[in-house]
Amino acid sequence: MVWFLIWTYNSYMVISAKSFVNKVFRDKSGHIVIWQNPNLPLWLWIVSVIFGLMIKNGLWHEVASRLGTAAIFTWSYLEIRSGVNLFRRIIGIVVMLVIIYGMFRVG
Repeated sequence: MVWFLIWTYNSYMVISAKSFVNKVFRDKSGHIVIWQNPNLPLWLWIVSVIFGLMIKNGLWHEVASRLGTAAIFTWSYLEIRSGVNLFRRIIGIVVMLVIIYGMFRVG
């Protein structure tokens, strides 16, 4: 059996691999959820990316880029606030951090 060592605020916690999977990937109903049908912000981001790839520069490329960024930021916020499991919330956090890093990077 595989065991994981998890650090908490003031102690260490050892949990089994099965318990780890249950905590990270299962929703409230007990189903393992990794993929869901895309919601509106995710569809908007997908369309913006495709549109941005078709138009390489200019005003419409900039509009598609900014709309896509706003859509994926909204999606990540929704995942953080109401993701069905810990895995989805972690993905939301990672995506939001990447967006924020991209906004503030120099160069």
